[in-house]
Amino acid sequence: MSKITRTIFQIIVSLSLACTSEKRYYCDDLSISFLSSGLEMESKFFLLETGDIIFSANPSNSFSFFQYDGISVGTFDTLSNQHSPFLYNKKIVGLQDYNGNEKWKSTSTELNRYFEEWDYIQSIFSFIQGKLLVVKLKNKGEIYLIDTNTKTKKVLFNNTYALHHVEYSEEHRFIIINFDDKLFRVDLETDSIDLKITTSGSQKLNPYIWKDSVYFSSNHDSEYFRIYAIDAMKTTFSPKLVYYSENDVRLPKILEDDLFFIEVKNGEYLLKKKNLKTSKIQNITNKGVVYNYTLHKDQYIYYIYSDFNTPKSLYVYDTKHRTTNNITGKSVIADLSYQYINGDAAKSSAYEYFPDSKKDIKGVILHFRPGLHSDFSPRWDPVLNNLVNNGYVVISPNYPMSSGFGKTYYNASFKDAVDDMERWVNDLKNRFKNMPFYCLSSSSGNILMEQVLSKVEEKVDAAVSMFGIPAFDNPSPMVPTLYILGENDPIIEFVETSKKLNSASNNNVRLVSYKNEGHWFRNQNNIENSVTEIIKHFCRFGDI
Repeated sequence: MSKITRTIFQIIVSLSLACTSEKRYYCDDLSISFLSSGLEMESKFFLLETGDIIFSANPSNSFSFFQYDGISVGTFDTLSNQHSPFLYNKKIVGLQDYNGNEKWKSTSTELNRYFEEWDYIQSIFSFIQGKLLVVKLKNKGEIYLIDTNTKTKKVLFNNTYALHHVEYSEEHRFIIINFDDKLFRVDLETDSIDLKITTSGSQKLNPYIWKDSVYFSSNHDSEYFRIYAIDAMKTTFSPKLVYYSENDVRLPKILEDDLFFIEVKNGEYLLKKKNLKTSKIQNITNKGVVYNYTLHKDQYIYYIYSDFNTPKSLYVYDTKHRTTNNITGKSVIADLSYQYINGDAAKSSAYEYFPDSKKDIKGVILHFRPGLHSDFSPRWDPVLNNLVNNGYVVISPNYPMSSGFGKTYYNASFKDAVDDMERWVNDLKNRFKNMPFYCLSSSSGNILMEQVLSKVEEKVDAAVSMFGIPAFDNPSPMVPTLYILGENDPIIEFVETSKKLNSASNNNVRLVSYKNEGHWFRNQNNIENSVTEIIKHFCRFGDI
């Protein structure tokens, strides 16, 4: 957005706010509209040797598998609640759970026999047409190697926390494993294991094998991420710096002389390519978020992408013709606008969302995004977009502890985040005078929101916590707060949490729960219902 466009945009918004500041709304006469999210897919997909792509998507209320054959998208099978496609003995299988509880089991009965009945899968990677699998269970610290040819299962590592990624070299018969903050090479011929690199901070190093080298990203010795290469055939660790950026870089992949990677700038995840001979850098995407990508036939790049107007969708980029095609999704038509506000010494940066200037502004929402060590990007979020579409201004800051802004920012304290969001409350109350003011949090963002509310309660009309992790053992908010919970949430124990909320010492707590949800929404009907409940809650307590 240019400076002139931004200035005009801000003038329009200011005029709209000025014209509507005296408008009165009545909860009994609410008219709530909903945006259609279309076919929204998961970030993980599987590329077959034929070139077909299998992916999981949610057209309405349940995820299932779809197939793209290079021409069109069709249903792969009708099994519901399927996620994360992978190969097992040359067959596509997936992971299933029950109503969002994340107790993942394979859809293959044969594969499940390798584990106990109470074992649940945390991560799984398959190779050689699904004849070799690396598995980390949710309730155990071991990382297992399963060989279906010999029908054996053995432990590779003990006392691990999270398995992030595995790469396999068919030529040399070794695997590269990234778990916790370590990178190992496992020789499948000799059963030898070599430590290639260890860092601090539980990094996802994103290893990628190209010929005899392993490429990975790391920030263990720099303020920002760097991309390194190591010789996978040597036991000594001698990294070579391949790329350095002043922004975080992730998911490096290489093809001949081209290095591909994702660069995080202003909360947007941009897919880029650097020619290692000429050092020329090309942007494949210029906005939004690229979650995952793969290279195919030396010409095509398939990637998962979303932005403010696009649900998470499968794209294909033709490197020879430099053309881009959205295979699965379509842009959402909505009268919405957003802009990125740079941070300064006083406050963090933020994304600000505005409804169409012709609409009556119903209030201002300060959003406490989820993931204390995450960030907020202009990715599709059906709850936020529906609130904006119904007349609310939404501001979502990248408060201290956010990723993508350097180590100093990432390593800031929780107190820094509380102070920052308190300053945002004061700033927005000053900017949007006479407008109802609300707070909205998701997941761990609720810990931060409840701490901030305890300091600025008199300035906030109402608050909403979606799947919020409690900040206090016995919540008793002074601000009227609506709690939205999933009854199968694997992170928040629903029965105990609901008892505490229902026994709060004041009447400022209301609880809405969904029997078929876990730690976020999978069901489109529940999204619409929650948006309705949020707007009714805001309307009831907003001073308008």
